Amino acid sequence: MESSWLGSVWEMAVKKQMARRELGRLAGKKGMTDGVFLEDLQSLGMILLASMPKPAKKDNSRSNYATVVTGYWPYDGNGNDKPLLFAVMKLADTNINVKSQLYQEGVRLKLINAQDQLVFIDDVSTNLHAEMAIVNYLCTKEGIQKQNLCGLLEIYCSGKGVCLDCSGWMTKHGIIHAPLSGAPSPTGWKNPLTFALYKASGENLVYTKGLSELSHFNRAYGGPYQGNVKL
Repeated sequence: MESSWLGSVWEMAVKKQMARRELGRLAGKKGMTDGVFLEDLQSLGMILLASMPKPAKKDNSRSNYATVVTGYWPYDGNGNDKPLLFAVMKLADTNINVKSQLYQEGVRLKLINAQDQLVFIDDVSTNLHAEMAIVNYLCTKEGIQKQNLCGLLEIYCSGKGVCLDCSGWMTKHGIIHAPLSGAPSPTGWKNPLTFALYKASGENLVYTKGLSELSHFNRAYGGPYQGNVKL
């Protein structure tokens, strides 16, 4: 397969990343931080944060802090009133007491009224951000089309703000979210539906989808992946 074709895919990935991050920078202006449930989600996030140990590393790197994200889906996508309250805890163990406390608070806030409406996600694949884990759950396990997330799903990120990539993807699909970090992820970002992985940016971008990896190096010279590359 010609390296020019590889280059076109890699260059498209660079452009997609740039466009996504630009949307993330515009999230506030587009009203993506103004939601009905964000205040409640923030208070629920504080409950989760209080239950977690402090990070072992003593520096301020965003990647060293456990991620706590809460989300709320008021409908099941089929016209039935089935709310779902999400809690995603990466890099941390979820104990039974916290689940019980979060459920009771969700009921008090009138967000949910049954145990099966509280969804805990604590097993998330590497580089799939917590916000995107909620999107993946709704689309793959609840069968909701991504275009139907618009105006309904709300997500709050506690402890650190939403990165530019997550913010851009959610802005594109009309998902309310806060707070904004204004910065890209320092470790990488994975699309919640295709699982395409973007690491670094610009000339240094490494784009991986399935078993194929494209970078500036193999764009120009064929690199380690030569022959039939399926993306």
